[in-house]
Amino acid sequence: MGTSHLAFVSPGRALKLSFGIDEELKVQRVRDPKRTRVVRSGRKNIFRFVIDTEIANYKATKETVFVVDNYPVSDVEEAVVKLERETTRPTVNKEKVGRLQWDLVLDPGKKRTIHLEYTVTLPKDFHWNPFAGEDENAAPQDMNPSLGPSF
Repeated sequence: MGTSHLAFVSPGRALKLSFGIDEELKVQRVRDPKRTRVVRSGRKNIFRFVIDTEIANYKATKETVFVVDNYPVSDVEEAVVKLERETTRPTVNKEKVGRLQWDLVLDPGKKRTIHLEYTVTLPKDFHWNPFAGEDENAAPQDMNPSLGPSF
């Protein structure tokens, strides 16, 4: 059970409330295991992440959906994060915090896929496990970083 704050609404005015998930709007976010990988290049490891989010509208009405996703941000000079051009152009990109937003209008029965692709380039002596806390089988085999200082 949760709590929420309601602003004052005058009598007779409309008030929108959410009572949970909407079964007629489906969202599926999948990291592409074939294209998510690490490339070892000289003194660097380049981690590539490829994520597709599919949004489906099974309602009889047109719906506006706001999708928000994140990508890492580095304040360490040796770690470079790059949002790739294959990423679906977001409506809002807050680069300083790594937050993207897509504002979608979905017609009844329609689906849209948002593609997010980014790389993280690190020196080989940095140790970073991007899948910490996940099922160890969820990480692609080649994503085990070399040992070294923590990132």
